[in-house]
Amino acid sequence: MKQDGHHQVEMLTDVPEITLINTGEPTHILGGTLDLTFISTELVPVAQCEVDDELTSDHFATTTSSRMELLLPPPRPPPRWNTKKANWKLYQDELPKMVFEL
Repeated sequence: MKQDGHHQVEMLTDVPEITLINTGEPTHILGGTLDLTFISTELVPVAQCEVDDELTSDHFATTTSSRMELLLPPPRPPPRWNTKKANWKLYQDELPKMVFEL
């Protein structure tokens, strides 16, 4: 990595909201780690960066993955009706029409 690259990494690692997650494994055929993976610091516990064994150019491919749980929304409570406010006369008039249409 050029000196400029080291300076950029130092600048980025001073930002607390992002984190470099490379393992230190070389990503270039000559042994350097040129491909850097920065992620949100909040994702560090669930993220993983791997360098693939196969050479795809003069760089090895890298894979970044995260383990996330699917959080289902809480079940909705059953509907509740206020039967005291119902228009029972209208209900009695309309119900036979609906049943007849079926």
